[in-house]
Amino acid sequence: MNPVIALLLGAALAGEHLSHRQAAGAVLVVAGVVATLMGKRSPRPKDEDPRPQRKTSTAGMT
Repeated sequence: MNPVIALLLGAALAGEHLSHRQAAGAVLVVAGVVATLMGKRSPRPKDEDPRPQRKTSTAGMT
């Protein structure tokens, strides 16, 4: 997000020209950040245990 903020600040405060490619790149960066955050928010199903299951062996036990 920092490059997008720097791009917007440069255009707003320093009068720098914002090209179509720069705008498209900024949109892709923001979309990637949103997609990443949305992926982290999806809840895990209740029946899924994130821990690996141990195989218990009763061989040799009395």
